[in-house]
Amino acid sequence: MYAKCKKMEDVDRVFSWMKAKDMVSWNSLIGALSENYMLEDARAVFEKMPCHDVVSWTAIISAYVQAEHGSEALNLFIQMMAEGVTPCSPTIASLLTACGSLCDTKLGQQIHCLAVKLGLVYELFVGNCLIAMYFNCGATESFSVFGEMVDCDIVTWNSMLVGCAQHGLGRKAIEMFSQMKAEGISPNHASFVPLLSACSHSGLVEEGRHYFHSMSKQYGLEPLNGHYASMVDLLGRAGHLDEAEALICNMPIQPDAVVWRALLGACRIHRNAETGRRAAERLFVMEPRNCSNYVLLSNLYACLGMWDEVEKVRRLMREVGVRKEPGCSWMQIKGKLHCFITGDNKHEHFTEINDALKELYDRFKGSGYAPDTSFALHDVEEEQKESSILHHSEKLAVAYALQKTSTELPILIMKNIRICGDCHTFIKFVSKIFKREINVRDGKRFHHIKDGLCSCGDYW
Repeated sequence: MYAKCKKMEDVDRVFSWMKAKDMVSWNSLIGALSENYMLEDARAVFEKMPCHDVVSWTAIISAYVQAEHGSEALNLFIQMMAEGVTPCSPTIASLLTACGSLCDTKLGQQIHCLAVKLGLVYELFVGNCLIAMYFNCGATESFSVFGEMVDCDIVTWNSMLVGCAQHGLGRKAIEMFSQMKAEGISPNHASFVPLLSACSHSGLVEEGRHYFHSMSKQYGLEPLNGHYASMVDLLGRAGHLDEAEALICNMPIQPDAVVWRALLGACRIHRNAETGRRAAERLFVMEPRNCSNYVLLSNLYACLGMWDEVEKVRRLMREVGVRKEPGCSWMQIKGKLHCFITGDNKHEHFTEINDALKELYDRFKGSGYAPDTSFALHDVEEEQKESSILHHSEKLAVAYALQKTSTELPILIMKNIRICGDCHTFIKFVSKIFKREINVRDGKRFHHIKDGLCSCGDYW
């Protein structure tokens, strides 16, 4: 009955037969509403309950985590502790997921300490969530957690592979994969996506080819769209665009949009307009309202100075009714979230940020920094292009962080889309000149930048 609750009238009917003290019924209803994405109704049920047990608290906390409202989930946890309810392992797991999504390492460490205090840290489920949380926060403690785990399952190993891929640790991913096999754990489909992705981000083309072909030959696993997308990305990043396109055309299954988008992204990197146009045409049919496909093609044309083609793509976007998602970066400073949007001059500290950026810009130019205006997306004068890329969101964020954070602390910036090449170079200059460690988590992976060098090895 709970699973059929689709609107609040159904919930009210359920209330009519529930017993006031039937905790199982109340908790089941919260779970059913959450599964149907009825978060407000789930909260209403929670508030109407005569009392709450650990299952109730865990259910509502998990509901907020699943809805990507991590801050509210953590607020609920504080209320739960204030009422003297002791969390269980599912509670801890949900909280760790929230910390990972918020990229809040300090809070994640506190939840980790609580898990130790409660004797839950060695539970497999909690250990797996700890690994994912630390990787999502850009921290290295994942390897320590993994080393201390008593038991590991395929989820544990796959989480380690995902983390290695996130952080561009191709060789480490291969090492983990070999260790997994040595311990008698057979890889599954989910194991190969991060393994291939890790090879892609590290330029390990031959190794990637080997693992891709081994799926069917050695493990009896036929590659799925996710594996083909990773392989196309690997080949495309390395400049093997013809091979990548041929792989798609010869797929035994129908390629999905992710596969074609991987090819289009590679064409942007290597400025191949012809292949990029073919990939985009496929995507426009498959996903006519996905703005990222139009933006990728427009950016490809812009970097080649093909402004007439850029205008055609933008006109098509207007006709279809899609709008570009603005670049956005955010960070936490002393527990407060600060957001920055590309080109935003309405930020309360914009004047001081802008002045700081101009000062950095002039200083870096004298040290060898040359703005790459190929990342400017409009046909304007060179000076205007430089001004445009100067106000990318990650530059606004790093300039603000330099003003508001201690020189001893690393800077952590999150970004909704892939960091552009010019911002990547700019932030490397910041790290070298100011002796700051800067970590950027973009839409693809982590960039750990220190002393003017990045963990990605500038491999795009």
